[in-house]
Amino acid sequence: IDSSLGDRKPAILLYVLGLLPPDETKKVLAKDRISLGGDGDILADYFAGRIDIGKLMAKPDDYSDVDQQDRLCVINFFLGESMLPKDKGSAIAYFQAAIATGSQYLPEYLASRAILNRLTAH
Repeated sequence: IDSSLGDRKPAILLYVLGLLPPDETKKVLAKDRISLGGDGDILADYFAGRIDIGKLMAKPDDYSDVDQQDRLCVINFFLGESMLPKDKGSAIAYFQAAIATGSQYLPEYLASRAILNRLTAH
């Protein structure tokens, strides 16, 4: 397990499996803030309205293509999570975008696949 993931991986996976309530998951994620591109918590900046979607998705200058791919996987996962209660179609699109990055080693990729399977199950 990559130690840079902190407690995020088990918390996200337990949430997806229905074993960790959303409030507990949020506490773990808040404790282990996601810092992307040296911009502080860019997801919090987006959700607070301090930056727009273009800035959120933009590749930082010092990021490799793989770093950006991983970054977009994480961002799309959390955007999907935020859209679940509001717009299922948009949530599905964000989870699909997270999967499309191919970052299979990230917990957000695995969680996106699991949630998408649940949302699209017939």
